[in-house]
Amino acid sequence: MAPSPPPRLQGVRVLVVDDNPDQLEILRGLLGHAGAHVAVAHTAQEAFDSFQADPPDVVVSDLAMPGVTGYNLVRRIRSARGGRNVPVIAITAFYEDEHREKALEAGFSAWLAKPASDTVISVVARLTGRS
Repeated sequence: MAPSPPPRLQGVRVLVVDDNPDQLEILRGLLGHAGAHVAVAHTAQEAFDSFQADPPDVVVSDLAMPGVTGYNLVRRIRSARGGRNVPVIAITAFYEDEHREKALEAGFSAWLAKPASDTVISVVARLTGRS
């Protein structure tokens, strides 16, 4: 039996933040191919500014970025108006359980290990009620 196709994300607005341009493009491609409207940010500050200007349905954020980290970003989002209701997914190269636990304690809704894969589509779908 063939695996089922990933869920469709038609109309879901996703903000992706990562300081690695290649990772941004991979995530933009994966999510966009599933039908999401994808905005990208190269820094946490750029992402927060974008979040305040036009809040997305979900945020996908790298954790280890120079300057303001993904941990700082999620705390700022959670304290912003409406930010408690927006799912924020951590995506990171740090695979250890301690990093997953730290991310969830910081306020992330979910944690994914890099490299990005179709799993991000399934998690976005679940967190936005599309699965």
